[in-house]
Parts: sequence; C-alpha cells; structure tokens
Amino acid sequence: MSVTEYNFPDFYRGDTCQPIDFQITVNGSSLDLTGSLISMMVRKKVSREYSDGLLMGSFDSDTIGGITITNAIGGEFMFNSQLIDIIPDAFDYDIQIMFSDFTVKTYISGDFIVKQDYTNGR
Repeated sequence: MSVTEYNFPDFYRGDTCQPIDFQITVNGSSLDLTGSLISMMVRKKVSREYSDGLLMGSFDSDTIGGITITNAIGGEFMFNSQLIDIIPDAFDYDIQIMFSDFTVKTYISGDFIVKQDYTNGR
C-alpha cells in the first residue's frame, strides 16, 4: 500500500472552505470504513522533506470534528466546510484511519497552505 499525495487548494485565513470529498480504494475496491475513526493533523512545514512536529490543526470524524464519513462501505468521507483559522504558512498533513480492530494506516498526505487574508487583517 502506498500513501496517496493530495495537496489541498490554498486557503485564506478566516475564510470558510468548501467541503472536499475523498474516496479510498485499495486494489480497485472501496475501503470499508465501517466503525473507523479518521484523523487528520496539520503540522508546520520546515522544509520539503521535514515537518518539525508543531501541531497547527487537528480534525477527526469523532470528537474534534471536521471530517464526516459519508459512505462507510463505499470508502467515502469529506473534509467538512469550516472556518480556516490557522496562522498563515505552509504545512504538511496526513490522514490516518483507525479501523474497528485498532489497526492504524495512513492513506493520504500532502500540503496544506494557508495564506494571509488582508481584508480581515487577522
């Protein structure tokens, strides 16, 4: 299994992003997400190859929120529409799934860029 790279579209701080849909397939078949927890963490990017571990944002399909499983059997979930209130910079992220048997796998990673919103000025 390889990790798929997906670079989010650039966001402006203080703007509401549109929902972004994902579907995970393995060997051509939809990955069953029934009973799974999906987690995503956004960390400060130091260089192209390295993140320093400074956590800037956290989202999940359970208590924190921000991710919704939309079709568990079909392997579909979405990054919800939400206010992006992260300090402007370049970040790395990944999306992990913890299955009902507590197996954890990373399926998606990439760039998460937040730009300064000059109108709002935050």
